[in-house]
Amino acid sequence: MEHTEIIHLIDLFDEFYLFDQKEQTTSPVTTSTTVEQVKTENVEVHSTSPVESAQPITLTYAEPIIEPPVSSSPIQYAGANKRLFAFIYNDKINKNDERANVELISNLIKNALKWTMDDIAIIRLSKNEDLKIARVIEQLKVNKVIIWGMDDGFEDDIKQKGIHEVHSYLQSKVLITHPVSDYHQNNRAKQSLWQSIQLLLS
Repeated sequence: MEHTEIIHLIDLFDEFYLFDQKEQTTSPVTTSTTVEQVKTENVEVHSTSPVESAQPITLTYAEPIIEPPVSSSPIQYAGANKRLFAFIYNDKINKNDERANVELISNLIKNALKWTMDDIAIIRLSKNEDLKIARVIEQLKVNKVIIWGMDDGFEDDIKQKGIHEVHSYLQSKVLITHPVSDYHQNNRAKQSLWQSIQLLLS
C-alpha cells in the first residue's frame, strides 16, 4: 500500500522522533504533620473560682499568594534535546517550500553536524503560539539556539540582533538566520550559515 503524501507538513520532523512534554506527569506531593510534645516541668497551676470555661482557639491560615507563571503551556518540540540545543523553525512563512526546508535542516543535522534527532530540540512556531526565546531557554534549559527565520512575536532585543552573528542572550548563545528557503539556491548564503554555526559550536 502506498503511503499517503503528507499535505500539511506540520509533523514532518515527528517522523524521526517525537517528544511531547504533555505526556510527562508529576507525582502527587504528600505532606505529613508532626505534633511536638511540650513538656512542662516545675510549673505551678493556679485555679480560679469560679472556674472559667476555656475559650476555643481558632486558627486562621492566610491564603498563599501565587504569582502566575510566565507561560504555563509546555513547549512542543521534536527530538530529545540531549545536547541542550534548540532549532526554532519558523514554519509560518514560505509554506510552499516546507518540504524542502525540512530536508535542508535534516541534512544539516545528519550529514553536516553528524547528529541525530535525539541530540536537539526542533521547535515549530506553528505548534507554539506566541513563542518567546526566553521561555525556550527557561523550559528546555538549552545553552545554544538557532532561530531559522525571525518572527514578529519574538522579544524586541532579539529582533534587533544581526543575521549570521552569534549573540549572548540569557547566558545562552543565539544564532539568527534567514528563513530556511533563502538557502536553497544560494551557496554563498549556505557557506556563511555554516561558518556561523561553527562559531556557535566553538
